[in-house]
Amino acid sequence: TELDEMIERAYKEPRITYLTSIEYPSRTVASPIQITKTAEQFSKLLGNKFCLVVSSATGLEGTNYTETKAEIYKKLHLTTFFYLFWLIRYLRGKDGPHHIFYSRDQRLTALLLFLRTIAKYQYRVVFEYHILYSFYLDRFISRNSDLLVAITTGLKDFLVNHFNINQDKILVAPDGVDLLEFEIPDDQEGYRNQLGLPAHKKIVGYVGTLSTLGMEKGIYTILRSAKHLESRKDILFYVVGIKKSEIEKYGQTIQEFGLEDKVKLVEYQPREQVPRYLKSFDVLLMAFPQKEHFARFMSPLKMFEYMASNVPIITSDLPAIREVLSENEAVFVAPSDFAGLSQAIVDTLNHSQKAKVMAENAIHKVKNYTWTLRAKSIVHFI
Repeated sequence: TELDEMIERAYKEPRITYLTSIEYPSRTVASPIQITKTAEQFSKLLGNKFCLVVSSATGLEGTNYTETKAEIYKKLHLTTFFYLFWLIRYLRGKDGPHHIFYSRDQRLTALLLFLRTIAKYQYRVVFEYHILYSFYLDRFISRNSDLLVAITTGLKDFLVNHFNINQDKILVAPDGVDLLEFEIPDDQEGYRNQLGLPAHKKIVGYVGTLSTLGMEKGIYTILRSAKHLESRKDILFYVVGIKKSEIEKYGQTIQEFGLEDKVKLVEYQPREQVPRYLKSFDVLLMAFPQKEHFARFMSPLKMFEYMASNVPIITSDLPAIREVLSENEAVFVAPSDFAGLSQAIVDTLNHSQKAKVMAENAIHKVKNYTWTLRAKSIVHFI
């Protein structure tokens, strides 16, 4: 209540425009979800003093938004050029120190900072950091933005140490989850029946995209673990979220390993199906490799969705994961250690009561990572 009152007092004047070039719904998964969930909460907090800018949108009820209709320019790779002129029109009557642009798009943020410099606009700029792009662009954005939001402490530390950014200028705000999506019964048998999954097997699952920024998310480690557990006929592996273009690549590995009856690939599913898949599994896997992005900079949506599912989690032991999870909520294994992952799966299945307690602890902790609380902390910081 106190935070709500502070926000109300602080925002009698300022306006926030969340600048993106996304289309919603989108063929990509995490970024549009993260943007629209954050924007939805900004809109609830700020009402008509908030606006989400998208290229086009369908199904964004409850969020104040405007469309730029930039699709044709995106196809011609002229998005930034289009937004230059669009912003000049948009700013008529809106520029001033109380107008704040918020973005996680590095090109659009660089454009905002460039425009402000050459045209003497007075708006403020807040950039949300998810990944590092290039040294010079990151240095320009981090030094010239008024405030920064980093999704991990590791990312904040990098900006402070490499670009000499004042740490008070950076808020750490991990990603979050919509708990309403998971307010469905824990009915494993019912969901397996709905989804056509075997009723009497132990199912170990991964749900989400299989790669990011051209980096594989540990799926081959999961496949090697499945091979290692080949003799355990009671254990099946499911990988949910594969693209059609990836089926041949991973399917070939499954054939080479002789795992056709052990590993099942399921294509990308609609959002409403995700909680049902998660709750139908016995164990959930995050086998991220030891790469800087995964180790220090990521805040994966799947982690918070796993936590909300009331299913035991086995994860790679990485600093970015440790910022949220501890041994009270998850089992940790060394990255790329398929034998260690296999043993952790067996131990988790064998010690069901301990695993149940960890899953319950995860549900309790994830209540601190909702999109609502995230948006409030960001608005208060600004």
